[in-house]
Amino acid sequence: MANKPTSQVSHGQLTKTSSRCLTETVTMVHDFEVASYWLLDGIGVGRHVCSSNFSVDGFEWFIIFFPDGLTVVSTGYASAYLLRVIQAKDAHYVRTKFTLNMLEKGGEAQVTTFDEVDHVFSESNPYKGYKKFIEKPKLKSLSHANNGYFIIRCVLTVVKESRTEVKRNTIVVPQPNLQDHLFQMWKDGREQM
Repeated sequence: MANKPTSQVSHGQLTKTSSRCLTETVTMVHDFEVASYWLLDGIGVGRHVCSSNFSVDGFEWFIIFFPDGLTVVSTGYASAYLLRVIQAKDAHYVRTKFTLNMLEKGGEAQVTTFDEVDHVFSESNPYKGYKKFIEKPKLKSLSHANNGYFIIRCVLTVVKESRTEVKRNTIVVPQPNLQDHLFQMWKDGREQM
């Protein structure tokens, strides 16, 4: 028994299905403004200040800034991190792409130039950032030039769970009419003579 080529369709109905994977994102920018830096300088390694919480796609986040660094290893640098607030009802993980960079007072001149980070935030890994965000001498100089004021900007994209969308189309294929086809062939042949 020979198989019919897939290009041949018998009369009746033809059902065609297709599907596609859709992955959506939600992006938000949050500016954490730090004023009077000279009062924060010297608060101690591991001590921090943080932004207000902000929400992206239903998840809560903070920017955390360590003026004297997160650890002794980062002495001589200020540290900055993005922290996800974990709640019992939250998904176990959240896939993200984000940047953390420092801007001068007006928000136009970028001081640091870190590339976008791909990170999955989870209960066991709720924060990500830079131990060596900016050198303290550079930060002090920037602070003096801008009256102790600067901005830490976070551009955060949450990558949603992928979903599959199914499409179904039904096409009615008319029954072939042999008599009409033969007549049309005869007529076309007479016109060419």
